[in-house]
Amino acid sequence: MMKKKAIFFDIDSTLYAHRMHEIPLSAQQTLWKLKKQGHYVAIATSRCRYEIANLPKFFREFPFDGYIFDGGALAIVNGNVIHAQPIALETVQKLVQLSRKLDFVLRYSTFDEDYYDRRVSHKVRDSFFHLYLNMPLVKEYENEETFNLLAYVHDKKHRMAIHELEDEFLLTKHSDEVYEITAKGVDKSVGVNAACSYWQIPLQDTICVGDGVNDVRMLEMAGIGIAMGNGDERAKAAADMICPDIEENGIQQAFEALGMLEEEKE
Repeated sequence: MMKKKAIFFDIDSTLYAHRMHEIPLSAQQTLWKLKKQGHYVAIATSRCRYEIANLPKFFREFPFDGYIFDGGALAIVNGNVIHAQPIALETVQKLVQLSRKLDFVLRYSTFDEDYYDRRVSHKVRDSFFHLYLNMPLVKEYENEETFNLLAYVHDKKHRMAIHELEDEFLLTKHSDEVYEITAKGVDKSVGVNAACSYWQIPLQDTICVGDGVNDVRMLEMAGIGIAMGNGDERAKAAADMICPDIEENGIQQAFEALGMLEEEKE
């Protein structure tokens, strides 16, 4: 019998293909096989809880064993919060004040919702909707407990101002215009570690799959780190293996290469 593993999947561009807004059938079948074999199958995403609401039916109905949300700041297993590490209130307040002073937009996520702290441009709205098929509400920040921030920094002065505060949080640069912010020291590997401790699964028995720069630490920490062929070069450099693109049945091919999709003999 195969040793039980804890397997964590990023969502965007790993399981979920934005071009078709679908999870490839081969990936769906792979997840079911892994689950049937008794492995823990979990999600590790920078999305907040609200941002998974409009994902395809398969995602909403599949019995995932755990969810790592907000880039590692929040971990939920069997409906129970096993890890929660929000950004320090003082830090969020500083960033909100900075955004108002320099006129850039913040998206902040709480336990139940995500919000823009002000009205946003059509460019930002269209980009967000393309990824998530939903839209944050517009509401001024009122000292809510915040797990994840996205800063839309379209000007050099915005970027420089955020970098001046960087010793207070973990900054992930997705592009020159989008920065992700979590509590200091918090990335997906923190949530993965919390789930594995809860399940009593050693880290050497973990498999993590991702494509982005925010997956790097998770891929480095995993017993086996798998980067998508369509992924960021930094994710590929951190991984133990690189599978084909998401739309080329990459998930299925990765686990076939690991010998984990073969039917066990009675």
